[in-house]
Amino acid sequence: MRTGKDVQEFWLYASDCCLLEVVFDAGESFSRCPRCSGLCDWEMVDVSSEEMKALNEAPRNANRWTAKSWTGASNSAEMAVRHSM
Repeated sequence: MRTGKDVQEFWLYASDCCLLEVVFDAGESFSRCPRCSGLCDWEMVDVSSEEMKALNEAPRNANRWTAKSWTGASNSAEMAVRHSM
């Protein structure tokens, strides 16, 4: 899925450039990468439905970003950074 394309399914996606993980909701458009501002491909992250439910229900805090702060979208999606190495 490429920047600008419509999101088909609420899920956690990772940018191909910076591996930043972002939750996008169905009906939104895939944004540019918030970390590098580049056009990118987004790939679904292999997580369980239970993990997605927990991510969606997690309390909002200062360690979370919203897509609205990066894209100006009216319906903001949560952005989660997970360190993977």
